[in-house]
Amino acid sequence: LCHYERDKLGEKLERKRFKAIVITTTIYITVHPILDIIQFIKGINQGVTVIVGGPYISKLTEEVDLPVNQSILSMIDADFYIFIR
Repeated sequence: LCHYERDKLGEKLERKRFKAIVITTTIYITVHPILDIIQFIKGINQGVTVIVGGPYISKLTEEVDLPVNQSILSMIDADFYIFIR
């Protein structure tokens, strides 16, 4: 979990050049922790590609209509999304 080792993750983001970071949404039931993680990552390294996938992202397509889905994905502001069917 990102919040348990936030300082360690920050140090790694500052020291190393990552091309991409993948965030899984297996344990999240709201968008807020996802937003927090992405803001944290982009705050340290704006150039890294952020990919978000997993159950929370996949459920968006099943549970909300397209305009709401697009609004939530826009708010998350990841570079790529992976939807599982």
